[in-house]
Amino acid sequence: MENTVFEVPSITCGGCAASIKKALTPLSGIRKVDVDVLTKKVSVEYDPNLVNEFTIKQKVEQAGFSL
Repeated sequence: MENTVFEVPSITCGGCAASIKKALTPLSGIRKVDVDVLTKKVSVEYDPNLVNEFTIKQKVEQAGFSL
């Protein structure tokens, strides 16, 4: 498993956090998603054999958030 942290400046509330979790959780290989609204950071634990950082970032962007 790998863990990576992304800065997502467009996070403004708990609803944003829920939207990001909803977008990432179904991806194969995602084990854990934590969103910190105060620091505007998303921490993702994932299996690099099943999903990569590019795909994770792409899903966050598709959910409406800029990185």
